[in-house]
Amino acid sequence: EYRAAFHADALTATQTSSNVLSRELIDKVERVLADGGLPEAAQQSGALNFLGSVIHAQAITLGFQDAFLVICIVFIATLIPAYMIKRTK
Repeated sequence: EYRAAFHADALTATQTSSNVLSRELIDKVERVLADGGLPEAAQQSGALNFLGSVIHAQAITLGFQDAFLVICIVFIATLIPAYMIKRTK
């Protein structure tokens, strides 16, 4: 969870009005919400809420990736002593 929070902070910092991809996503989501009949006043907040959900999902994914990497490193590190023990017998 700590790594997910770290990644969420890092991803959130990249979401500025000058970020073209973020702006395109927000515009597309606003269009979808408008086509769905959502009032104009709620479209931007809905799009920003969706962007927040995407950032959250991506942060959790990156957090799991970090945990998996640590597990792999620990596993590989334990193979070395296991191999050495096997060779001495």
